[in-house]
Amino acid sequence: PTRRECTPWRGDWGSPVEHSTCRVPARAKRPTGGVPVSLSVRTRQVGSIQVVEPEGEFEVYTASRVREVLDELTAVSECRVCLSLQNVTFLDSKGIGVIVEGTKRARRSGGELVVLCESERFMRHFRILKLEEYLALAESMQDAVARLDKGEAAHGNGPA
Repeated sequence: PTRRECTPWRGDWGSPVEHSTCRVPARAKRPTGGVPVSLSVRTRQVGSIQVVEPEGEFEVYTASRVREVLDELTAVSECRVCLSLQNVTFLDSKGIGVIVEGTKRARRSGGELVVLCESERFMRHFRILKLEEYLALAESMQDAVARLDKGEAAHGNGPA
């Protein structure tokens, strides 16, 4: 990944935002109010595991960026992917749908996807939707790597 200086809109901070991405950050305007939203996606490799790190608002206007990356990575047979939500500031139903789709696609190709989620707020979403039994959720990068190394991601957090 290369670092580049982007000068999108000047929000509350009033200064350019620096993004470290493999792709151009998604920028869109919500139809109501025209408030710009931003999401950048960074990928890196940890051993044989591909780590996807979205940063910003993972929602209806930006979810396609994460979907593109997950589609590319999960198309590989026996992929091992960790989706980190550590730098995600907002997650809506579209973002959750992209996570579920990515998990399905990884499993269909004989691979695994673990969701790294330290946010109790996001974990609450997964519990309410009863997704903690379907998704493989990890609370730390070490836990995510361990689950992928042991092949435990295919069963989610529920019974194997």
